[in-house]
Amino acid sequence: MKKQKMQTAVPVLTALLMVLYPVASLPEQKSTPAQTVPSTLVAQNAPKALPDGPGKDTFVRVCSKCHSTDIPASQHKNADEWTNTLIDMRNKGAEASDEEMEQILKYLVTNFGPRK
Repeated sequence: MKKQKMQTAVPVLTALLMVLYPVASLPEQKSTPAQTVPSTLVAQNAPKALPDGPGKDTFVRVCSKCHSTDIPASQHKNADEWTNTLIDMRNKGAEASDEEMEQILKYLVTNFGPRK
């Protein structure tokens, strides 16, 4: 019985060593310095400046936890549409008081309302 266990154990241990030995003998990986990103690429991907106004700080603090603040600039909605968006965001986990949501709504409608 012991001989049978040894006959099974030897191939298993051999296979294990064949897998682990090359990994253990790999040369130490040296970190490479970070590549410099061209400033034009950084500028293209940087968030656009948001208009100043009441509610901006609340909007940035609450909304940027989950997504870029650039999103509203491309979505010109009326008050009802922004209200529905804020309800949806709250349902998805946005954490803000009713007063803060009202500040955000006014900021969005004022700065990202329907195009005239």
